[in-house]
Amino acid sequence: MAQLRTPTVASIAEADEFVINHSVALQHNAVVNLNPFEIRLWDQSLPYRRLLLLKSLYRHHAAVDQRFDERRDIHLRALDLNTVPSRVHLVAFWRAFAFLDHANANCFGSGHVRRFLDLGCAPGGFSQWLLQHNRDVYGVGVTLPVEEAGIPLQIDSAFLANFRVCYDDLIRLATASMESGVPVQIHLPDDHHEPYDLVIAGAYLVLQRQKPWWQRMQMVLSQTLIIISNIAADGTAVVSISTKLFLWIVDLIGMLRQCFKTVTAHKTGRLHAVRTSCYLICRGFRATPEEVEWFTARLHSALRYLVVVSAEWYIDEDGIWHCDRKSEDLPLLSGESADTVFDTQHRFVLELFEPLWNMQYDAIRVDFAKILIEEHGGTCCNTYNKVLVSQTNHPTMMVTVQQRS
Repeated sequence: MAQLRTPTVASIAEADEFVINHSVALQHNAVVNLNPFEIRLWDQSLPYRRLLLLKSLYRHHAAVDQRFDERRDIHLRALDLNTVPSRVHLVAFWRAFAFLDHANANCFGSGHVRRFLDLGCAPGGFSQWLLQHNRDVYGVGVTLPVEEAGIPLQIDSAFLANFRVCYDDLIRLATASMESGVPVQIHLPDDHHEPYDLVIAGAYLVLQRQKPWWQRMQMVLSQTLIIISNIAADGTAVVSISTKLFLWIVDLIGMLRQCFKTVTAHKTGRLHAVRTSCYLICRGFRATPEEVEWFTARLHSALRYLVVVSAEWYIDEDGIWHCDRKSEDLPLLSGESADTVFDTQHRFVLELFEPLWNMQYDAIRVDFAKILIEEHGGTCCNTYNKVLVSQTNHPTMMVTVQQRS
């Protein structure tokens, strides 16, 4: 079936009609492009279908592009000035971590954390919260230097005695470990190594509208390698991850299920509402030394594949990234086939992500309605008010999954 042209809507009512009509009546390839793994899940999840359809309208609307460019330009100018916006982001991340703590029975404060490692720590909101809410806690943050497009770090000077900053590239650290076979060990402020009872893997690629798929994969898998090399027994990991149903993401979640007792998924209010991402809270690290060795080898294999990919890419005349190798060919961490990963993980992942997809749908719909009102006048004000009520009444989204048997 030929793919239909994505329409340009003038009101949120038109967007609603498109989603309702196409979430049931047409095959996926008539309205959205899906990766092979997503195709198998299209018919099984109405929340996923609704989200993909609304996102297709949202992404292709010129007013949304203009709004995105304006916000991005403001952000870039602010970083150049190194003033107010970095502080705004610091507070936003501080509040996000406070939300994660509240949603997880206050497990991150009141002395529950003694040693933490914050990967991608700038601007410092997560680390600042931990230093403020745990007496005698020691932490290490890893971030790029500002001159390498890093974000300025703003940790309160009162906490610097208990906090060390390591300016380095996480992908570079993981690649060096892969090549040498020596685990990445990041030392505490007093320069000795001891496993961390909390590792935050929150680094992401910034300041670009689009990054090639292999760089995004390198970032996540590099942090995963650092987690299992530095986390203590029964420790906790906070992992920033996409909620797209790529095979490698579902496979990674399967690995985390094996390594930790429980996994929960969260969006942190406005910070993540419209984004295709969430935080996984992985509690109770229980991987045996043999399992750590196995997953380290699998991660090295995946990272080697991505190193090869990164040397073969090219950009066409339209500015599109290309590589003959595909993300679906990445060596899976489980060592299983794609069919086996689907059979063993897809129900779990749907249970984990469907509430978050509903939350993201509501948030995009609110933002889209506001943009359409500004673009076309007050013709959709009543619809927008109804959407606001729906968003306000939306419950906090958290999904807890069972222990491994």
